[in-house]
Amino acid sequence: MITTKEPNILQLTQDELASESFDRISQMNNELVWSQNALSISMRMLRDSYTAFPLHIGFLMYQEDLLHISTPLGALYTPLSQLYYTLQHVQKKE
Repeated sequence: MITTKEPNILQLTQDELASESFDRISQMNNELVWSQNALSISMRMLRDSYTAFPLHIGFLMYQEDLLHISTPLGALYTPLSQLYYTLQHVQKKE
C-alpha cells in the first residue's frame, strides 16, 4: 500500500522522513484548527438565525399589515384633504 501510494517514501532518509511526517502532522493540525473555527462560526450563525428568525417573521407580518391598511387609508385621505382644503378657503370665495 505504501509503495503504491508513495513510491519514493522508501528512498527517504531518516531526517527527510521526520521532516515529511512533521509537515503532514502540522498540516493536519492546521486543518483541524480551521475545521474547529468553521464549526464555531457555523454554530454562532445558527444561533443568530434562531434568535433573528422570529423577528424577521414579525417584521414581515408588520409590513404586510401596513401594505393592507395603506390602500384604505389612501382612499380615505384624499377626500379628507380636499375637505380640509375647501374648508380652509371658504371665506376667500366671496
